[in-house]
Amino acid sequence: MDLRKIKIADLVPASYNPRKALKPGDKEYEKIKRSIEEFGYCEPVIVNSDMTIIGGHQRVTVLRDLGYTEIDCIVIEIEKTKEKSLNVALNKICCRGRTCFFVAKRKSRGAYSAPRHGIDLSVHFFH
Repeated sequence: MDLRKIKIADLVPASYNPRKALKPGDKEYEKIKRSIEEFGYCEPVIVNSDMTIIGGHQRVTVLRDLGYTEIDCIVIEIEKTKEKSLNVALNKICCRGRTCFFVAKRKSRGAYSAPRHGIDLSVHFFH
């Protein structure tokens, strides 16, 4: 794991990212924007070593719109087969106790899953 300042133009959005693309005026966009304006950029984006964004797609969108050209990123080395699971897990964790729209607890097995992505999160992070 390495903290680096990286040009936004060099970052590659993950094609599988489950979050919707934000635009100015969206409620979540405006919340992120206000937070960055008030507190600064204090939560680095997580990227794989090939510069694929794993966590922070929405922040990158807002930061770009605010005029940032370089941002702090945590660069990790993770297998592509695990990258998508980490993306989903980071989105689940960021919900701070709420069940995200794309992560559902299957009552029959009591396991967490991301049905749109065919990932059972209980085998990774949530027991």
